[in-house]
Amino acid sequence: MPARQHLISTATLTVLLSLASSQALSEDSDNTPLSFVVVGDMPYSTAEEDALNGPIFAAIQTSKTPLLIHVGDIKSGGDSCSKTFFEMRHRQLLNLLPGRTVYTPGDNEWTDCDRLTLTHPVSELEMLDEVRQQIVRDMPDYPADWHLRTQPGYPENSLWQLHNTQFVTLHQTGTSNGRVQILKSDEADTLNQVAARDSANLSWLTLAFENARNSAADALIVSHHADITQVKYKDVACSSGNPRECDPYLAYRQRLSELAADFKDASGQLKPVLVIHGDTHEYCMAKDMDGENIWRLNAWGDFKVPADATRVEVKAEDKEAPFSVKTLVHGFTPEGC
Repeated sequence: MPARQHLISTATLTVLLSLASSQALSEDSDNTPLSFVVVGDMPYSTAEEDALNGPIFAAIQTSKTPLLIHVGDIKSGGDSCSKTFFEMRHRQLLNLLPGRTVYTPGDNEWTDCDRLTLTHPVSELEMLDEVRQQIVRDMPDYPADWHLRTQPGYPENSLWQLHNTQFVTLHQTGTSNGRVQILKSDEADTLNQVAARDSANLSWLTLAFENARNSAADALIVSHHADITQVKYKDVACSSGNPRECDPYLAYRQRLSELAADFKDASGQLKPVLVIHGDTHEYCMAKDMDGENIWRLNAWGDFKVPADATRVEVKAEDKEAPFSVKTLVHGFTPEGC
């Protein structure tokens, strides 16, 4: 679809940033539970772009959310993979909640940019490099008390704390996490980069849990694009000898389970962990992973109608239901996965 840019004036952004900051301070002062907003797999169409810039944007600004996370796919798979289009969409995203928006890439931003059905397919590795450069160029000035930092060499991976909750983003995408459909890049180089990114993700996840334990965080939330439950070769480990016909998320699921099992309070009780992702159409929440303290949320998006965002509230002291979820504008609650 044609690239349409909706510009928000500098004055408006200043007002909105002040509003967001004052709302966050209000939350700190009255000890209300932490809530934040998740957007994913959108905008995919003109109608979704209008909704994102209209009712969703308005709901974000009038809510008390101190944080917005986009779990990837800020454009459809058929949209342009030009640098200017990605720059426009990325900045449009950051303007939804200035200074408080964190983004992790999806497959539509780079792994799928070599599709031959596109008008101008490009190398996925070239587009990945552009995505990373744009993230660095547009890096917001986040609140100092978040202590947000990014992973060396992987600026798309962030970790930070808010309201005694540890957050971490990992760069895991659909399209088998970049292991298949390699059409315009050197295959060996691409697969080597996938393996390196997988290793970096595991190290970053481990560091996030270490930070959570050292700071006595009440909960940990990990966000990425890929639906790690939807795999063709389930539980088949990826290796240099078998880099394609394998489960691209197996090592991650295993490491997550190990780390979550050791995430406990002083009395030995397990603390809650929430995995948030997009990538697939189903809007659902379940405890269907290997770990009794791990919840999984497939956020609203991927052509879901009506277009909306997801609001998550954290009540870590509620051991049975530490995470409350509904859509931001219409109030829909997720079904079980």
